[in-house]
Amino acid sequence: MTMIAQGGPKNLDPVNPPPNISRDPVTGHYFAAYSRLVVENADWVFEVPDGWTAGTQTLNLRWRAPAVTTGDVVWAARVEALSAEDGIDTSAVSSFAAAQTVTDTAPPTAGDQTVAQITFSVPQADDMAAFDMFRVRIFRDRGDAADNMLDDAQLMRFWWDDAA
Repeated sequence: MTMIAQGGPKNLDPVNPPPNISRDPVTGHYFAAYSRLVVENADWVFEVPDGWTAGTQTLNLRWRAPAVTTGDVVWAARVEALSAEDGIDTSAVSSFAAAQTVTDTAPPTAGDQTVAQITFSVPQADDMAAFDMFRVRIFRDRGDAADNMLDDAQLMRFWWDDAA
């Protein structure tokens, strides 16, 4: 089963700004431009559908580099799942699970898209289950030495796949 992100991100991080959301003037597609120079977070909120299979989860990130063809980007994501019986502690900053990362190389042609995949175990996905509300925070881990691509990493789309 696949969950596809719809709509724009919500910036629920009180410290770091969201990435610049722009529209490609040629294709009309929207993207989130993650800079190598600034810490930027974007949160998306979902409800996990009925039939979701607990187990290994994969976050697929379709992205591009608009002007360069070399270098690596370290993508990172954190998950926060809330079950119906969970209380929401409004005094807490968040209850995100630890960030998971993947290093992906810029496509060989500027502007071409590629897909990076971050894999989550059940605990790494904050024990996400059917009917949970969950939030995913996606960011570029610019503090990681492996992140050396000088261009913005433009996130075009992302989707989740469950174990089934």
